[in-house]
Amino acid sequence: MPDVSWINANAGAPAYSAAVLRRLDAMSYIYGGRVLGARHGVRPGGATTYVQVSGVNVTVQPHVGIIDPGLTTTQGPYTYCLEVVQTPTGGNLVPANATNPRKDIVVVRVYDNDEDSSGLRLVRTEYIPGTAASTPVEPAVPAGALRLATIDVPASGGGSPVVTVNAPYTVASGGVIPCRSKDERDALSPYPGMLCYRRDRRWIEGHDGTAWRVIGTAYLSNPADLATAIDNPYSGQLAMGNNTLYIYYAGSGWQEAASPRTPRGIIARGNRGTASSYGINPDIPVLRIDSVPLKAGRLYKVSTGPLPLDSSVVNDEVLARIRYTMDNTQATIASPILPGSIVQARLTDVFLSEHASITTLINPGAVDVVASFLLTVGRLAGTGNVGLATNAASIDSINLWVEDIGADVPDTGVDL
Repeated sequence: MPDVSWINANAGAPAYSAAVLRRLDAMSYIYGGRVLGARHGVRPGGATTYVQVSGVNVTVQPHVGIIDPGLTTTQGPYTYCLEVVQTPTGGNLVPANATNPRKDIVVVRVYDNDEDSSGLRLVRTEYIPGTAASTPVEPAVPAGALRLATIDVPASGGGSPVVTVNAPYTVASGGVIPCRSKDERDALSPYPGMLCYRRDRRWIEGHDGTAWRVIGTAYLSNPADLATAIDNPYSGQLAMGNNTLYIYYAGSGWQEAASPRTPRGIIARGNRGTASSYGINPDIPVLRIDSVPLKAGRLYKVSTGPLPLDSSVVNDEVLARIRYTMDNTQATIASPILPGSIVQARLTDVFLSEHASITTLINPGAVDVVASFLLTVGRLAGTGNVGLATNAASIDSINLWVEDIGADVPDTGVDL
């Protein structure tokens, strides 16, 4: 007959055995792959370092959890409580091997003679040493046990043992399960509507009966990680990158959600504030910006601030212009001149009062490039030296910057 909880007994019936009560309790715990079982693990919160090693001493800290041995189809799960710090059965840490590392584990194990014929009725923690090897593997977790931690023991003289607490988390039925990684998430026994919190990604994922899906807008510090970070995107899935751009899944790949024409602002900038004399040549390097990434299909504006050019002789003709490369090499005075980047003026006084600036555009074309820009100044005609003005401290500097002004596409009048 089916079991049902808490009906008053009449003439000894119904009777509730420990096995019956465990099966009834399974309703309160989250599904772990067995109809009458539960996901075994520790409860989130409280101690986070369930296992500690100090010298040769191994201890297990107080915590609560669930063990689901699953020895039979009708065996229910066991809740347990470790109320005080305990030294696990098995004793102190086994001495390190002379030449090879070793992996040990610490488990909590339930013994129930009615189910496992062990002759015991108890729960205890156990320390299980592994076998030293050049590439060591962990010992198998015994039936009826939950692994709490792995202890990596280096070869003798190789340092101190390292404890990795890797007990799975478990929660009440319908709860959100914390998962440390994708591998831990994939080890779940999902049902439609199950939720997990990805601690490595800081987002919640839900299972829709087919796959795990990120719920809401995902944040990625590295948007290039999208393809592996969100392994089952749905059409319209939103994400946000650290450059504040929204990205969405278009059914076959990730796309930027902003209009292509949306400017992205200044992407590179240089400044020089030291007054210098640049001689009589028309191409004396003044300021260069290297390693500027330009994206295919976008348009960039290259600009200078006011150019306070000064000449030592009245009526000298001065020249400023920008040279560039787009092949990840430094621009030099032999590099091509950026179209529209030339400022030419005759100084009728000892100082160019208009402080002319340069503003021009550049399009990298159909492929991404890494550019370099070089501002040069000099004298084109006359007899004097040309340099930065020194008679006004507030303009005794020059600036050069590159600005993303949007995609190089016709304006349709509609921003998507």
